[in-house]
Amino acid sequence: MRVKLLNQQHPAHDAERLRRLSALKAGGPEWRALLEDWLPKRAVEPSDVHTERHALALYQNHAGPMVSLIAAMLFSDAPSWEGLEGDYWDGLANDCDGKGTPWRQWWRDRFEDAQTGRKSFVWVNLPARGEDTVVASRADEERAGLLDAYLVAFTADQVIDWETDARGRLLWLIAHDVVESRPELGAERGRVHRWRYIDAQVIRVFEWQATKDRRDPADTDDAPEVAAIPHGFGRVPVVALALPAGLWTMGKLEDAAVGALRARNEHTWALHQAANELLVIKSKWQDEKIDLGHGHYLKLTRDKDGEDSAEFAAPTGVAFQYLQQDVQDTREELFRVVQSMALAADSDAQSARLSGESKAMDWQALEIVLAAFQDIVLGAMKQALKVIAGARREDTTKLTLKGLEGWATEDLASFLEAVAMATDARAMSPTFRRVVAKREAERLLQDEVSAEEMQAIRDEIDAAPDVDPLFGSMSEPDDEQEDEDGPPQE
Repeated sequence: MRVKLLNQQHPAHDAERLRRLSALKAGGPEWRALLEDWLPKRAVEPSDVHTERHALALYQNHAGPMVSLIAAMLFSDAPSWEGLEGDYWDGLANDCDGKGTPWRQWWRDRFEDAQTGRKSFVWVNLPARGEDTVVASRADEERAGLLDAYLVAFTADQVIDWETDARGRLLWLIAHDVVESRPELGAERGRVHRWRYIDAQVIRVFEWQATKDRRDPADTDDAPEVAAIPHGFGRVPVVALALPAGLWTMGKLEDAAVGALRARNEHTWALHQAANELLVIKSKWQDEKIDLGHGHYLKLTRDKDGEDSAEFAAPTGVAFQYLQQDVQDTREELFRVVQSMALAADSDAQSARLSGESKAMDWQALEIVLAAFQDIVLGAMKQALKVIAGARREDTTKLTLKGLEGWATEDLASFLEAVAMATDARAMSPTFRRVVAKREAERLLQDEVSAEEMQAIRDEIDAAPDVDPLFGSMSEPDDEQEDEDGPPQE
């Protein structure tokens, strides 16, 4: 198929903007590659000044850490599901992509992708069946591992075209990426452009191999079809984790981040110029050439008294104060974005939520945003699990998901009441202490240990003589026991 046909893009796919948003989140070389976008040449700016200004440019990345912080807060409590049981589902929680990535970490990465590009696509894939594979029943498929679905991620910039029905459900999509590989020591590294077309029946793969003369294909080149695989899902096996415009984090942060970096670099450039003061020379020797170092000078006629003089001319510094204030204002605008996102997430939000007068109000706005994100992410997870269960022909009527609510807090009165009840329960119930200890172990070690190791930890907690996780002691202190130095002195 012609590359021109494969490379057609959906009207809503803005590759250049996605590239800019990714660079703003990542910083570093990815950001520096787009310096002309961030700091364009001024109307009458000399080329050498423009080049020097770019060389001095720095990016203080606030947007990327903000995206990661929101993801960390949302996933501080691990997601889990009920209603799907068995060895396969236990294994999926610990390795959902066939590469050892736990479910929690994999979806956290997808959520960061969605915050950057607004969408992240989850492809539910099945192991390839060889030409000689023969199965007579579902049991044969399970024994051969042919129903052990795994997840593949497509970022927003990879999915270049798609179509939906009247209800917004995917009919098909095309994902494009570039793969570089070196199969063995004696081989040269190869570069392949790959397009994957996925619809409700089949997966079609097209590839174009780079040559010594060209790394990228022309529109008129042909990309042969290398695979056409019926997948048997009965639907498009792709789930979109999509954020509404009001909750698209990097989409909201883009203007504020660009404004902040430009203000910062204007301030840096002004300081750089001021650090090289202009030498002013007044002399009767009008035609004499004065040799200086890397700086410049301005030569004037002598003053009214007829005396020669030399002095440095420098700015007063007043402008620096305004530039510094502009840097602070544009940086603070980044943090006000979360509050505007809260209004987009909650139709009943009050204007008071825009107030920055207290940290409590800031936290209230963030809670609204996280609650909205929780619904979206758990919803996408549930869709993916249903696609997998459909391929395995398992019932999902009792499927429920929970988690992603570690950020939720209670008011002070409720918290104190809970502490009092927990203290009473601790004194009265050894079982309470063991249950809390196991729960805390599971929360802290969710992604770090295998299922066998976690079960061993639970068994050891059950066998321990007296566990007290709430107050950090393995046994109650003896009130009559004194240390070797005797009682404390008044």
